[in-house]
Amino acid sequence: MATRDLREELAAIPGVSDAEISITEDDRPTAVVWLDGTRDDDEVRGKIEALIGRSIPASDTGEPTPTKRSGLGRGLDSLIPDVARSSIPAQLLDGGTNRDVAETGITEIDRVAVVETQGAVVVEMEDGLGNLFTSTVGPDGSIDKAVLDAVKQATGVPDSTDVSLVDVAANRSDLVVAEASDGRARGAGVAHIEFGRPYAVAKAAWQALKSL
Repeated sequence: MATRDLREELAAIPGVSDAEISITEDDRPTAVVWLDGTRDDDEVRGKIEALIGRSIPASDTGEPTPTKRSGLGRGLDSLIPDVARSSIPAQLLDGGTNRDVAETGITEIDRVAVVETQGAVVVEMEDGLGNLFTSTVGPDGSIDKAVLDAVKQATGVPDSTDVSLVDVAANRSDLVVAEASDGRARGAGVAHIEFGRPYAVAKAAWQALKSL
């Protein structure tokens, strides 16, 4: 099974928040799986083990499983390792729910990056306190949507909150205007496109959501 397909199947298992698959230098697949706490751990482990058993042949390396990790697959170094919470993306913490603005203390958007890997394109957004929010670009290839998803995670608004974008050509530079609505109130934000559009979209959307 292809690495990307395996990652998608792992991430689709109930109780799994996200999964990452990588290939080591000796061509061995390695997986890291985050649980969202909505299912019994043993139940999720069983489903992961069953999927891995069908997808990847048994490893003949003879190497023992690392004692500090929980090996759940054939030919996999580990699944669900003892990962420090600080290294887990913010949206995967606390049961996979969005973190509230008051909890994260987010006051500004410090960095927006579009990261392209072999299996996916991911938007990473970091706030002024170092909290990291990520969103995978969907099949439609819209980076704007992924940026908006990351901003919603950072602000803690429901996914159903509507945010629309409009490009405006001003005298000195182009602008991105964002309008947000939660069904009860409306908010707006605007940002100059200085160098990259994703950062401007994030700033405008942030302002719009903050003003609801």
